[in-house]
Amino acid sequence: MTNDRSRKPGKLLTPYARRALIENNLGEQAHFLHVDALSSSVRIKVDLDVVLSVVASGAYRWLARQLRGFESATTATLWSQLLDRRGIVELTMDELIMRVRRFSRAPVLLESRVGRNPTPVSWLGGRRVRLEIARGEPQLRP
Repeated sequence: MTNDRSRKPGKLLTPYARRALIENNLGEQAHFLHVDALSSSVRIKVDLDVVLSVVASGAYRWLARQLRGFESATTATLWSQLLDRRGIVELTMDELIMRVRRFSRAPVLLESRVGRNPTPVSWLGGRRVRLEIARGEPQLRP
């Protein structure tokens, strides 16, 4: 209810929709990333926990935008359907290789920009991250 007759209904409702999205995101962080269960009462550790949770949330949102069909997926959905996998991580001179057993959503990862054209990661010494899908249990290469 408003007495602001100069703005159209869409202009009046947009801020509420944005606020709802922010509130949903905060609720998701509290539930999945456990922002409500910070590790310490010491201020610096609490601040670090919050910063890491915000970075993790941003990383999940970025990943969701890279995956066809998962653009609006929740963090929990991304984790359970794509990321909660056992595997082997191998660090070579040129790349970081992640080998996981084949699963039903693997093509979504492989078809994404992340899977097709991995970019160098500066904090990994310029190495590229590559995903390999193994037919059986992933093995280390000799």
